[in-house]
Amino acid sequence: MPASTEFPGGQVAEHTSAEDLLKKFSFDELARAARFFSDNRSLGVGDFGDVYKGILESGELVAIKKLKCKQDGEQKEELENQIKEVGSVSHPNLVKLVGYCCEEADRLLVLEFVPNKSLKFHLSDEEKRSKLKWSIRMGIALGSAKGLAYLHEQCNPKIIHRDIKSDNILLDSDFKSKVADFGLAKIFPEINIRHIPADKKEATIYTDPEISDEKSDIYSFGVILLELISGRRIYESDLDIVNWAKPLMTKGDSINVDYENLVDSTLKENYDQIEMEPIIYCAAASLYSPSPKLRPTMGQIVRTLEGKMPHKELWVVEGTQSASNDDYIAYELKTYTYSELAHATKSFTQGRQLGNGGFGSVYWGFLLGKKVAIKKLNHQDSGQDQEEFEKEVNAVGIVRHGNLVKLVGYCNTNADRLLVLEFVTNKSLRYHLNDEQGRSNLKWSVRMKIAKGCAKGLAYLHEECNSKIIHRDIKAENILLDENYKPKIADFGLAKFFPITNSVTHISSRWKGTNVYADPENYYTQQGKSIQQLSDKSDVYSFGVVLLELISGRKINDEHQVDIVKWAKPLMIKGNSIEINYNSFVDSTLKGYHDKKEMTRMIYCAAASVYLPAKRRPRMKKIVEALEGKMSPSELWAVEDVESGSRKPNELELQRPSLLQKFHFGILATAAGDFSRDHLLRQHGSCPVYKGELPGSDQRKVAIKKLDYMSFKQNKEEFEKEIMAISNVNHRNIVNLIGYCSDEEDNRLLVFEFVANNSLKFHLHENGGSTIDWTRRMEIAKGAARGLKYMHEDSGHKILHLYVKSDNILFDDKFIPKLAEFGSAKIFPDSLTHFSIKEIMQNSGYMAPEYQSTSKLTDKLDIYSFGVILLELITGKQPFGHFSGPNDMVNRAKGLLSKSLSEGKDKFDFVDNKLQKKYNTEQMGRMVACVLACVDDNPERRPRMSKILDVLEGNKSLEETILFLNLNIR
Repeated sequence: MPASTEFPGGQVAEHTSAEDLLKKFSFDELARAARFFSDNRSLGVGDFGDVYKGILESGELVAIKKLKCKQDGEQKEELENQIKEVGSVSHPNLVKLVGYCCEEADRLLVLEFVPNKSLKFHLSDEEKRSKLKWSIRMGIALGSAKGLAYLHEQCNPKIIHRDIKSDNILLDSDFKSKVADFGLAKIFPEINIRHIPADKKEATIYTDPEISDEKSDIYSFGVILLELISGRRIYESDLDIVNWAKPLMTKGDSINVDYENLVDSTLKENYDQIEMEPIIYCAAASLYSPSPKLRPTMGQIVRTLEGKMPHKELWVVEGTQSASNDDYIAYELKTYTYSELAHATKSFTQGRQLGNGGFGSVYWGFLLGKKVAIKKLNHQDSGQDQEEFEKEVNAVGIVRHGNLVKLVGYCNTNADRLLVLEFVTNKSLRYHLNDEQGRSNLKWSVRMKIAKGCAKGLAYLHEECNSKIIHRDIKAENILLDENYKPKIADFGLAKFFPITNSVTHISSRWKGTNVYADPENYYTQQGKSIQQLSDKSDVYSFGVVLLELISGRKINDEHQVDIVKWAKPLMIKGNSIEINYNSFVDSTLKGYHDKKEMTRMIYCAAASVYLPAKRRPRMKKIVEALEGKMSPSELWAVEDVESGSRKPNELELQRPSLLQKFHFGILATAAGDFSRDHLLRQHGSCPVYKGELPGSDQRKVAIKKLDYMSFKQNKEEFEKEIMAISNVNHRNIVNLIGYCSDEEDNRLLVFEFVANNSLKFHLHENGGSTIDWTRRMEIAKGAARGLKYMHEDSGHKILHLYVKSDNILFDDKFIPKLAEFGSAKIFPDSLTHFSIKEIMQNSGYMAPEYQSTSKLTDKLDIYSFGVILLELITGKQPFGHFSGPNDMVNRAKGLLSKSLSEGKDKFDFVDNKLQKKYNTEQMGRMVACVLACVDDNPERRPRMSKILDVLEGNKSLEETILFLNLNIR
């Protein structure tokens, strides 16, 4: 079986030896297949030779390339080796080499037949271009980019195409793009590609005027993007497309797009400008960057087109920071002096002010060439000393989620308190809702995106942080939007900096009279002041008001001081039922262009958040599910939240995570009993983990991991940088990092929270005959899935675990599962394939089969390992040692699991006998489906963790699950 590799964009390439892949043909065979190269079989004349349609004796349809090839004493054996080297390359967006002929003076290549001609053919006239809808053009751009990224970044040695042009982008019947003629420069180095085309003038336009390495392919690809955007021929009216487009895309050192004159008129504005902008940035950065070294890589272009990298990072002017090519950027809060921040904001000039809120004024500025937002806090009444303030800032600074504004650094000198935050480019939701023109730009799909993103950010703060965080000041001003209208919640946790005021509302200067966003149930009066009690249900109420604004477009107070909550109620509710007056309620600027089902979902979420008593309001997690269509929205209105109720969070829940501490080696040695075996908790490869007790009044119990420096040999600075990167991880289902030791004597230790209740492996396989009941097994599966989903999708940077196995799932005293050992992959990135993965995971039964041949580290490895965990929970068996061979448990189980789903959900003969058939068959069926999806041999077919979690949480029936996970049940 061929092995497979995942590369940028999630596509999969197969690696098979050329001997197995390529067939050697005789000239006579290929001549007969192509009807002796008759003109009526001609597909085109290419730079390297003529191409003919052929039918092999097997009936397979192929393209046969009859090469123009000089001999020059070239050895036949050497040529065959070159062909085999290129033939071993395989990717969905590259034309496959099927075979070859190398006979006397004849050189022919046999290629897969791509039926839908070339991109140039489809761009050649207005009628054909009009059939290339924007979604098709985006698909062509992304597919071609993935193919080139594979050639540049995944092949060993790398392959530079050197002849990228629209003739060489072929399209299949579904308009999927395939790059042709790659590697031919490698096979025939004597042919100068740039001098043999029939149309030299056109070829020159694709040619990079400066260089001929992989950056030349980037340049040529930029020309392709211009063709897709503009529909223009590459040479018209004595002006080539590169020079024609430049003034329509750039102005000085900036991107400044004239969409009306740049974009193909045949699209008739049926394109998404939000999607168009990234492709324009990719083209501009590829063609007009000041020097070739500032052009993006193909991997960066792929991530940009997929929306995984901010497109504005591609446009780098000489002298500024370049865009990072690293998804695993280490992050550490920086400290700044007051003078540095004053200089960055031009002494806090009014021209730099972004806004003025309850906590202080916000300005924009540049630090090390990067634009940031700087918040100058109104702190004088807080009574908080420097040390306490710094502790709170660092605690809030480690919170990470894609829908929360990142804290970058701070200033804490004398009486000055300032926060440095990521700059969010597209202003606040309030700005866009403020007038009719701004609202008209907020299409319904954008409003839904904003609602879902904000809900996810709040759900994370309430339910997924190691310690619950209540925002207490949710309002449209505190919801910022990036260039793609992705929402980011600002000012979370800042109420903690002002302990004396007790209330955000009390210090907010905006509100005269009643604060419309304030939960009326959680206010009481103390000495004539309104004080807001601390409750996550108050955030839910405020979020409901934001939803009312998104639905109606109405201001929160009209000129008669009728607030939006009072105004909306009769338009949404009649008696105790939801009864919606859509005509009067929905924003008129939408002009009826909205999804009625989505609108209804949002209205139910708003009604349940605002008009139900606090104890019956839904939690943010339920609102996320309702907005995403994973539960009926009517359930929000009907069901009391018994899990949360109106309970106030206890003092322990409100504690912030402490600042990451740096420990002296002697303190940790003493805490761990000089690393005696009596203190040993477990062994992680060559790195033992010890139980310890820190000195101090609380005598905090910790787990101390002693790293084997000789295996990794990472210098102190690099190690500490990686430590700061993993310290950002903050989730209740992930073991919390407390501190570390890194000294000049090469001691490297990590200090984690102590998780008291042993591991899943212990409870499932080693606990003296006791068993875990089915309900708890389901909770373990969901908790571990939430932790992995956070690492892969929500932490701000994609983080791979790579050690998902039953002894790395630990339980606290409430049996909440927590993923351990997640940081090793980040701390030792260079050693994984040589030590960690091979020795710890490769023969464990948890490692995906493709890793053995590819050694590529992707999130799909974690997905596979998680599927094995689910299989353990179902069967009660360990993946290694119960059958012959490390992966036989999975391979043997697949047939049984698939059969159980196809024959009926009660056919679960493989379930752990310890459960004594006491389990929910519907839940079991869904978990079985998740196993089959996770351990699929094809990594591309394995779902993301968010999909798996969705199924485990019961948001789909078994029948829906099978379709949702795209299972092939036989």
